[in-house]
Amino acid sequence: MERMNLVWIIADAARAENFSLYGYRRDTSPNLKRIVKHDGGTIFNDAYSVVNATDPSITSMLSGTYPVTHGIRHHGGHVGEDEIRALERRGIKFLQEYLLGMGYSTVSFDILSRWHRRGFKEYLEILPKSDKVKTGLIEKIARHERIKKVVKTVYKAVMRRAPAHKITVLDAGTVFEMAMERIKTEKDPFFYFIHLWDTHVPYNIPEEYAFEGKGGVLIEEVVSSLKSENWKSYLLSSFGGMTTEEVIGLYDGAIRFIDEKLAGFIDFLKDQGIYENTIIIFTADHGESLTEHGIYFDHHGLYDVSLRVPLVILNFPDGRKGHLDGLVQHVDLFPALAKALHLKAKHPVDGGNVFSLAENEGRDFIIVEENHTEVKRGIRTKRWKYIYAPDPQEAVCRLCGIVHGGIEELYDLKSDPGEERNIVDERKDVAKVLRETLDEWYAKMERRGEKLALKRVALSLRKGSGKRI
Repeated sequence: MERMNLVWIIADAARAENFSLYGYRRDTSPNLKRIVKHDGGTIFNDAYSVVNATDPSITSMLSGTYPVTHGIRHHGGHVGEDEIRALERRGIKFLQEYLLGMGYSTVSFDILSRWHRRGFKEYLEILPKSDKVKTGLIEKIARHERIKKVVKTVYKAVMRRAPAHKITVLDAGTVFEMAMERIKTEKDPFFYFIHLWDTHVPYNIPEEYAFEGKGGVLIEEVVSSLKSENWKSYLLSSFGGMTTEEVIGLYDGAIRFIDEKLAGFIDFLKDQGIYENTIIIFTADHGESLTEHGIYFDHHGLYDVSLRVPLVILNFPDGRKGHLDGLVQHVDLFPALAKALHLKAKHPVDGGNVFSLAENEGRDFIIVEENHTEVKRGIRTKRWKYIYAPDPQEAVCRLCGIVHGGIEELYDLKSDPGEERNIVDERKDVAKVLRETLDEWYAKMERRGEKLALKRVALSLRKGSGKRI
């Protein structure tokens, strides 16, 4: 039996509700909608990330584990060495590591590097040539242990001051072209991980794709209340002179741009005669707040705009077609893929099969967390969303200088889908049950993570390994 290929596409910071696939007012994803209807794909209506930052989110996707299990809780330069060691100590493996061992050609198109490289036979950084040279030089120098800390400090300082418009990533069209050229050379079954950045600030797209935005507030007015001078500079360098509605028009245009280029990529797979034998996943690592809750063009806050993601799967063997309504999360993709691709995970997986879950009314609840701009935890059912800050001091957003929503929040999603009215004082009974469920879940998962680390240490000692874990 011929083994299936897998292409996993992520549009960074692409929130579900701005896709016309989900009924958005603008026709942002006509091609994806057409392809799903014609080819019989699956659309998950209630899919969520487990965290609202890229690094821990992708780590969760590719391992089928929550951040509390794999250990990566922060993002970017805020990820500590202890977190990376936790990932190693707990024996967490990625999908691409298993597939590489099964003879797959594993290729990533991304910029994250670091532990994300594990298991990819080729890791193709999608940076313009000049930026790639700079990044490569920094990484090469940083391998020297004596000056590693110094280089890291300097690198962080430079990146914090770099205007957003100068930090560029190759656009979706170019990245898909790279992937198409690479696919032409494949002789083995392949897994391609394609990370697109067009829907991430500064929403760099060709002008003709942007939607017209009328009204709104000038960005200069928006940034006046922000605490972080660096964040002010970031937004001004990206959108100075524009209104919030014009920026949303750019964001929606970025979705339309990705949608068009994705359609071209799928046409290529069909022309090559490999489309029907290729599972395609399209999703996002997290969403984006586009002014909601006083959060401008970023993804902090545990609200649905920053957590609900598009999730479309094409050509999944025996997968039910059409719209599925059950609550699911990114951790539920790994078990489904493991079954479809006949791989057996050697590490504990937190998720359930995304198809089985969605076909049977979905999860009773989902768990979410954030640790990047503020520290909060949340639990969401079909009707309720409960959020709280374990440490009130860490609830203050380091970018905005305020506590978004409060130390403790409760929303009735049935009557208040926009999460605008905090009713925690009115429904203390509901908040109490959700808080207890959330705390019990974390206590259980933290104990499990510690046991995984201890088990790995014991196994290493039994084998007489001198390797540091």
